[in-house]
Amino acid sequence: MAAKKAVGKAKSKAKRKAKNLGSTCFESQAQWRMFFANPRLRKYAKRKAHACGGNSKVTKALGFSPAYRRLPKRKRPPTARTLR
Repeated sequence: MAAKKAVGKAKSKAKRKAKNLGSTCFESQAQWRMFFANPRLRKYAKRKAHACGGNSKVTKALGFSPAYRRLPKRKRPPTARTLR
């Protein structure tokens, strides 16, 4: 009986840890724009925006996203690919 409880606790702990990982916020405004512009990445964009606080009552009340404006323009200097 004690072994079953230990297994159950381990499973629930693993589930909690996986749930907490979730999605992370965007690194920059450029990444935010890229995720929403690219159809292949769009399915992840909404999750990342929620993680940033991009879809909140404040955003709806103001008409713009303070979470988006808080991000840096770019995380790193532009590359040849981003300057196309």
